[in-house]
Amino acid sequence: MRSTLQALKEYQDVLIRIAELERLLSFIPPEVEELEKEWHSIRDRITELETRKVDGEQQLKEKQQALVEANIKSSKFESDLQEVTNTREYHAALKEIDSAKKTVHTLQEAISTRKTELDENSSNMEECVQLEKESKARYEAELVSLKESQVEHKAELVTKNAAREKLAANVTPRVMKQFERIASRRNGVGLALCIGAICRSCNVRVRQNVVDELRKFKRMINCESCKRILFFADGEE
Repeated sequence: MRSTLQALKEYQDVLIRIAELERLLSFIPPEVEELEKEWHSIRDRITELETRKVDGEQQLKEKQQALVEANIKSSKFESDLQEVTNTREYHAALKEIDSAKKTVHTLQEAISTRKTELDENSSNMEECVQLEKESKARYEAELVSLKESQVEHKAELVTKNAAREKLAANVTPRVMKQFERIASRRNGVGLALCIGAICRSCNVRVRQNVVDELRKFKRMINCESCKRILFFADGEE
């Protein structure tokens, strides 16, 4: 039983280290997360500017077409002015011409405004594209550095996973099933060291007669408090 419990202890130690390595490999430092957010924010800004460009160009096209039509109407009204036969028609024609000229003027101002907005949008986009390149480069550089720092952890994880398979073979299916059942309910820890008559998983004192039984390594005994399998390791750190 001692060898079985020892193998189980080594197996659990490997499981704990694997969980720690997986946590380390999945952890993204805050500074890397901030660089990623910054990069994505600039990309979103570029997308917004591209949408504004498309909308602005469409509006400009519509205004320019409307201006062409307004100029045609204005020319027609001025031509019609030459054909009026009385004062009433003359004043009516002048009114139409005045209205057409106001429309032309309004459209010209709108077109000028749209062009200015498109120029500003284009300038902002050029600036954002450059910022996006720089931001992406900083983020990717930090990401490469992070992955390089994780090389040893990845190598160790491969080694530990291989060790886990070998150690599992040294534990009987019955004991392994019991261990896994307990571990699944106790944050992955199914075996508890008993050091100085204390269960080091739940910090509850173990009765002396139980400690005496543990020293014999004749059978598996569970902690009365946390229900984990106890492994006697008096004096072990």
